[in-house]
Amino acid sequence: METRAIFAFGLVELLAAVGWMAVGLALALARRKLQATTLMGAWCWAVVAWALAGAAGGMHHWASGNLGAGLVHYAAATLALAPGIAVLGARRPHHRTWHWVVLSLVVVLWIPRIQWALGAGGEGFWLPGVWQGFWAALLALQWLNYALTRHALATTLALAGQVLWWWPFLGYWGRWFPLELAWAAWWGTCLWAAAVGVAWATACRPSAVSHPSPLPQRLFADFRAWFGDFWARRLAWQFNLAAQRNGWPVRLGWGGFYWVEEPPAPGSQELGPVLECMKQFLRRFVSQSWIQERLSAWGECG
Repeated sequence: METRAIFAFGLVELLAAVGWMAVGLALALARRKLQATTLMGAWCWAVVAWALAGAAGGMHHWASGNLGAGLVHYAAATLALAPGIAVLGARRPHHRTWHWVVLSLVVVLWIPRIQWALGAGGEGFWLPGVWQGFWAALLALQWLNYALTRHALATTLALAGQVLWWWPFLGYWGRWFPLELAWAAWWGTCLWAAAVGVAWATACRPSAVSHPSPLPQRLFADFRAWFGDFWARRLAWQFNLAAQRNGWPVRLGWGGFYWVEEPPAPGSQELGPVLECMKQFLRRFVSQSWIQERLSAWGECG
C-alpha cells in the first residue's frame, strides 16, 4: 500500500511538472496575440502567478512542510486570482490604473495570513469566514465572465484548479476533506494545464460564424471570447444606444448582430456608420490590426 502511495505521489508530481511547463509554453505563445489588446496586463499577472506556482511546487518537493513552502503556495494562490480580475478593468484609458485595484485586492487576501504569521492565528492557518466569502466572490466573478462564452469548459477547469490550490486554507471544508499543500498544488496545476489546453483547442477551432453573413459577426464573437461576457454586454448596450439614436436597422445582442428592420440592399453603404461606431468602441480594447483581421475574414465570407 505504501509503495502504491509513493508511486501515485510521484506520478501526480510528474504530471503537474509537465502541465506547468505546458502552461508556460502557452503563455509564451499567447504573448504575440495579446500584444494587440489591453489583455497584456492580465498576461503579466498570469506570468507572475505561473512562476510562483512553479516555485511552490519545487518547494513542496524539496522542503515539504516548510513554512516558506506554505507562504509561496499562498502567494501563488492569491496571484492566480489576479489575471481574471485584471480582465474586468481592461478598457482604455483606465486599464493601467486598474492594476492598482488588482494589487489592492490581492493584498487584502494577505491580511489574515500576515496576522497568522505575527502569531494571532494559532498553530494552523485557516482563511477566516469573511475572507472566504471575499475569495469566493472574486472567483465567481471571473468564472461568470467566461461561463457563457465558448471558453466555458476551460474557465470551469481553471476554477476547479483555483479551489484545489486554496482548499488547505478553507477551514471547515479543509478539515472535512483534508488535503496536503503538495497534493493541492500538484492537482491544481494539472487542472490549470487542462484548462489552458481546452482554451487553446477552442481558440484554434474554426469560428462558428464563418459562414457567409451580411454582418461582421466574427468581430463581436471574438471580442466576447477574448474579453468575456461582462464587456460583451457592456459593448452591446453602448452600441444599441447609438443604433437607436441614429435609427440604424441593426442591433447587437448576446448572439451577435441582428436586423430589426428590412436588411439594406446588397452593396448599400448603410452599414458604413455601423462599422465605424463598432470600431470606435473596440479601439478601447484592441488595436486596429485586430479589428481589420476580423473584418477581412468577414469580407471574404460575406
